[in-house]
Amino acid sequence: MHLLGARFLCSSSLVLALRVATLWALAQTYAEGDDVNVWVTRVGPFRDPFELYDFHARVKLCSNPVPTVLLPVDEHHQNVSSEPGIHPASDTVGAHEDQDAMSGVEYRIARFGEALRGERFAKWKPVHVKFMRDMERNAMCEVILDRDQVANLAHMISEQYTYEFVIDGLSSRQFLGEAVAKSVEIAAGSGADVPAAAAARGAVIRPDGEIADPISSSLPDASLLNDQPVLDSGKSPEDPLPASPSDEVLSRAFLLYTHFGFEISANMEHRIVELAVKPLESIRIADSDEFSSLPVAFTYSVAWTEKDVKFDVRHQIYYDDFESESLDVPWSSILHGFASMLFVTGVFGFLILRSVQKDLAELALVQGQVIAMTDGLELGHGHGTVSGHATALTQSEKGWKALLNETSRAPSHLMLLSCFLGLGAQHLVFLMMLLTLGLADAFHPLDRQHLGSYVAALYLVSFLVSGSVSAAHYREFGGDSWIRCALLTASCLFVPCYVSGLVLNFAAILDGSSRSISLSTMLIIFILWTTISVPLAITGSILGRFAVRRSKSPSGPGYSETRRRLPKISWFRHPFMLFAVSGVLPFVTLYVEVSFTMHSMWGYKVLDLYQVALSLFCVLVIVVGVSTITAVYFQLAVEDFRWNWGSLAFGGSLSAYVCVFAVSAVISRGGVDASGSSLLSLLAGAMIASWICFLSFGFIGYCSARVFVQYLLLHLTTAKCD
Repeated sequence: MHLLGARFLCSSSLVLALRVATLWALAQTYAEGDDVNVWVTRVGPFRDPFELYDFHARVKLCSNPVPTVLLPVDEHHQNVSSEPGIHPASDTVGAHEDQDAMSGVEYRIARFGEALRGERFAKWKPVHVKFMRDMERNAMCEVILDRDQVANLAHMISEQYTYEFVIDGLSSRQFLGEAVAKSVEIAAGSGADVPAAAAARGAVIRPDGEIADPISSSLPDASLLNDQPVLDSGKSPEDPLPASPSDEVLSRAFLLYTHFGFEISANMEHRIVELAVKPLESIRIADSDEFSSLPVAFTYSVAWTEKDVKFDVRHQIYYDDFESESLDVPWSSILHGFASMLFVTGVFGFLILRSVQKDLAELALVQGQVIAMTDGLELGHGHGTVSGHATALTQSEKGWKALLNETSRAPSHLMLLSCFLGLGAQHLVFLMMLLTLGLADAFHPLDRQHLGSYVAALYLVSFLVSGSVSAAHYREFGGDSWIRCALLTASCLFVPCYVSGLVLNFAAILDGSSRSISLSTMLIIFILWTTISVPLAITGSILGRFAVRRSKSPSGPGYSETRRRLPKISWFRHPFMLFAVSGVLPFVTLYVEVSFTMHSMWGYKVLDLYQVALSLFCVLVIVVGVSTITAVYFQLAVEDFRWNWGSLAFGGSLSAYVCVFAVSAVISRGGVDASGSSLLSLLAGAMIASWICFLSFGFIGYCSARVFVQYLLLHLTTAKCD
């Protein structure tokens, strides 16, 4: 295992160097008056981040605008703001732009990490931003919405559809609009001042009716995931709303955001370090029972400020306000994990060591009596026969003491077990590198431009670990087909996941979702695996074989080729029962962190407390190790010598509870109402994450059980020799 430390240091150094080079290469500087591109991402319901669609294909706002003119404001559809009206077309920036150029959608080429997530960045041509030049009020576009478009927008607003503005890698999440109660709107004066008061102080009215801080509007609270107002969620957003809505639907009015305030900050080096987009005005497009065509004018304003913020820490601004709020629950989970660790290591460790010492003491006592009786018989002072003393000694060697020859035997299906152990070591080292580099601020969770590339590079390099560990274990127990073992290690997890990705990609295409990964990206993934991962796995296998050749044979004294027959085991001491019980304590330790991780992976919550995750991971390693040792002791006590596979299963039993929890969470948070591709993606992600969890913690359980078995063999051999 000394090879793991070297792999870890080399991989960490590689990623740190890659980060420094990337920051210097991609940090864009601007001169005053330079054009700053504004991009818009995919749109989808807030409750389901896997259900995403192309913005221009689904929303169809400002994609094919009509010429910019001053439109009269209808009293029924008046602008929800007290600010002055739109400037004439001659005074607006971009009023004389070529309409054909605006109608064509331009997409930015996604980086590899962004392409892995299926990101789509469409250039928002109606918005013209100049570096360090403020713009008070400018026309974005003016469109005439027909009845079907109004119904479509009302449906998306009721489903809380969100999208993101992206400028220089910084994003700001926005809702299309908000659904408010008619009674509230009438009390405020027919909708004239509902968000105006909040907008005057820079706040935003969230779709749940709560006034939120403008910065927090870019990162919605994960607590909204479990309680979302849903309006006819079974229909497609393109379908009009029903003609006879329910009483609850009739009590709502739909407001569409029409004016956006871009607040951008730059540092002394002329680099953009902060972005906040605030919806400052909205217009009532429809009531729940009234849908009619209407003209809508979209406007925007730009305000620049100068801040003394370094470029490489600019993402920290986005969640500093949430860090103190989210620290309470994770640190409580850490205390809960430490309490579980102390309980497990204290109680179970004491009981197991006491039982082992008691068994060894009984064996030594019987051996001493047998030796004394044998000496007495030779001198003519003892009673009994030598065969009787041997029978007494044999009866004392029961339970795990009778498995001296079996515990050091090569396990069945050696190549497959070695493959699983190699993959477990790979993902364990991969997780440790992510946590350690995250703790060292080597990358940032909100840096979507580079985070995916860092993770992909780390994962490709980690195949060196899987190849070396699997080959070392395979060679240690006498395996010779090391090339087959290396190829199986490199492909037994990647190939099923790759095929599953193709199926999910095809389902997303059929479902009309833009989350599908392009075929070129899938081809690049396969090429990277064949040209980097497989050669690294073979190289690691060569290194692992050479490392084991210099070690001692695992065979203990008295090793025999004759296999022992398994005894009949009662149901409550069966390995399946031990599998079910051994995963309870690790899951209880990890329960709180699993929920936070799920919100981070399958929601909009940002989990960046790497010190919490790393501390809890260390606690979990100890809990899994002790619980696996306890289960292996009970397995050996009934003379079941299959501890190799048993320890892997006992250590990875945590994954069964994680899988059940993940699937139940997907269903409880509205997965049944989600689209087909979204539901498949959530379930497939839960299954793959659970399988990786099984391999990683199964490797920890195997290593812990092996140390424990070697401890038993050492003391048993010493007792017999004495």
